[in-house]
Amino acid sequence: MSLKLLLEHLPQVSIDSSGESTRLVRSGLLFGILLFLGLFLWGILAPIRGAVVTSGTIKIDLNRKTLQHLEGGIIKKILVREGSRVEKGQTLLILEDISTRSQFSILKDRLFINQVKEARLQAQKRNLDTIVFPKEITETTDPKFKRILANEIELFNSKRKSFTDQVKLLKFEIIQTENGLIEDLNYTERYYKDFDLTLEFKQEADGNSGVFVRSVIEGTKIAGWQVEVAPKNHDTGGIYESYGRGWLEQIPDEKENILIENEWNKMHIKVVGNEITTWLNGTQMVNLKDEKIGAAVGRIALQIHAGGGIKILWRNIELKEL
Repeated sequence: MSLKLLLEHLPQVSIDSSGESTRLVRSGLLFGILLFLGLFLWGILAPIRGAVVTSGTIKIDLNRKTLQHLEGGIIKKILVREGSRVEKGQTLLILEDISTRSQFSILKDRLFINQVKEARLQAQKRNLDTIVFPKEITETTDPKFKRILANEIELFNSKRKSFTDQVKLLKFEIIQTENGLIEDLNYTERYYKDFDLTLEFKQEADGNSGVFVRSVIEGTKIAGWQVEVAPKNHDTGGIYESYGRGWLEQIPDEKENILIENEWNKMHIKVVGNEITTWLNGTQMVNLKDEKIGAAVGRIALQIHAGGGIKILWRNIELKEL
């Protein structure tokens, strides 16, 4: 496009009668056009000697926000849609509560077990006859919790019987005479299978006595196995079956001098499975294995035969169930 044509298309400007204003306007327009053309030609023809290259990302701002749960999980329900406008505090989605319910169930079971156990231990500590449970525990209808409760009660009763026997034996120091076969304090209330028993005895008059293991009492009759306690040369520490096969194992003659007459002697008896081992004053007397003994379970009793002016003292009885 020529300069003449550009000038012809310029808007008409009114001028004063002197013509001075017209000349100024046209001069200014001409200068502007020439400057524009000069810059245009320079931008096309001028060489570029250097440039700075960098990376960039073009992103459209749609106000989208990333949502993330603190612990994660499986989405159960989405409560909003694409383009929904949400407010602060609005629920957007719901997660499945399987994991939460599982953890809650585990913690609930632990709490119940610990509460029941605490009640049992408190009852044992206070030497109560029964366990005092919190109301919410006794009123439970859950079969699983009822089984836990029953097991703790059974354990309490078992430990109480064992404790009663322990107290009875620990406090037990009696003199047995020929006036009776067995007195109430001379045997345990519960039956024992495997155990470790130590005690001390002192014979103040001749006669046959002993310690019964895994034995059954019917009236004044006691049937079972007796670890012999007798004067010297009468097999103290040997094993005799009452109302049965008689002597099962007597001690060797060379061990008869281990018994100390008219003094306190220490007897140790260990019964495990079908095996009975006895010690007298630290020396092993017999070790017997017998299937009939292994199949039995019964009371532990301190025994004395009637007649003969027998007098024996017992003390420091310690019983440990295995």
